[in-house]
Amino acid sequence: MSNPYKTFYGPRGNTVLFKAQNQRSAIDIKPILYSYRLNEKRDEYSYSGRIGINIWSDKNYAQQKQGEDNQGSNYAQAYIPKGEAKVIFGSILNGTFSKLFPDGHKIFGGSTVEGNLQSRVLSLGFSNGRFEIGIDVMQGRRTKQGAVTPAGQPFTKVMTMLQPVQAVEMAQEVMDFIRAAEIITLQQGLPLHTMDNIEHNPPNFDFDDGSGGSRAPQAQSLSPEQAIKQPVDLEKMTNEEFKAYHQELKKKYIASREEADKRTKAFYEEQNN
Repeated sequence: MSNPYKTFYGPRGNTVLFKAQNQRSAIDIKPILYSYRLNEKRDEYSYSGRIGINIWSDKNYAQQKQGEDNQGSNYAQAYIPKGEAKVIFGSILNGTFSKLFPDGHKIFGGSTVEGNLQSRVLSLGFSNGRFEIGIDVMQGRRTKQGAVTPAGQPFTKVMTMLQPVQAVEMAQEVMDFIRAAEIITLQQGLPLHTMDNIEHNPPNFDFDDGSGGSRAPQAQSLSPEQAIKQPVDLEKMTNEEFKAYHQELKKKYIASREEADKRTKAFYEEQNN
């Protein structure tokens, strides 16, 4: 376990959750939920799943000086950690985004691109009745804690705007997918959360994939009634089979919670008698 970072390919890894475009820009949103970082000192796989935001714009809005080497483009991508994504998109759905983020919200990140450390700043917020999403890319500087912070002016600056109904659609699609993925992968023994005590309780990974990452365990395709009891190969499912599987799983989960509540209620009633 020497690789400090691995990506685990889960079902439907090429999914586009939301896509929109207008005359000046386009956006698509993709899930990157099967991602963990190995921390040997803590004996854990730290969860690093995220939601990818990709924006194309008709032009690069960054101001470039005359004669300056133009590193920018009219495309940029940025990421939202899964937990933070649930807060952001959940607040859009329940109408509390502007109250929670009165000045909008910014997410700072970065990575090394062709040997150069780059900082990315994703901005989200309502403006003049529309939901604005922008990405700034600039040279980055790594802090002592390992984070990447901006160091200079953006050389790429792209943005897009969504109508309120599009913002709600975007939030609904992302939230539904995350919730479904969390339930299904938990049932498969691959929770989308940090896993510790891995030396004595290793996660259910298959590292012998040969494609630069690792693939979640595969199993034969089963009916929705059977799938609730054991892993299922989601890649072989049609969309209708996937919906049926998810609905069956949801019903079983709700039934199990109701049964647990009944047992808890019966226990306390017995104690009070």
